[in-house]
Amino acid sequence: QNIKTDLTVGAGSKQSFAISVYQTDIAGNRSPVSDTLEFTVDTNKTRLLAVKSSKSNETCTTGAVIDITLEFSRSTSGNISIALNNNKTISGGNWSNDGFVYTATYTVGNAVGETKSPLQITGISGTVRDDLGTQSMSALWSNTDDMNLSSYNVSIDTIAPSISSFVPN
Repeated sequence: QNIKTDLTVGAGSKQSFAISVYQTDIAGNRSPVSDTLEFTVDTNKTRLLAVKSSKSNETCTTGAVIDITLEFSRSTSGNISIALNNNKTISGGNWSNDGFVYTATYTVGNAVGETKSPLQITGISGTVRDDLGTQSMSALWSNTDDMNLSSYNVSIDTIAPSISSFVPN
């Protein structure tokens, strides 16, 4: 005989269940209790927990390498692009083995237009996928000081020093 039981788990929650069964026949004989089956239903979507920079409180010039790291609440994969306020976009980063951390590398070029203080993220786009499905990065990221690198106080200076006049001795 098949018996159906419905379990309801609301969106954005995580609940664990343990089930064991036994059967009683018409004569009242009860079978041994089965082994317990334990499982968890998790409907929490991925959240972007942190945005970090490998540089802090410094001015970076041509050739400097800045790693920008995104930390997620769930194991995730996908393609992400990070737009910076100096009109540069970085993508093609790497995922950690466990899928919780994505790191993209920005190498400061020598274009005058790259100069910016402070360096900030102006947008994160792309899609990520966890075991619950695909989500847009724009829905996960918000432009707040703790999520746009403002608190790291990193400046980009690609303007070469110049001499406006020279008087020989």
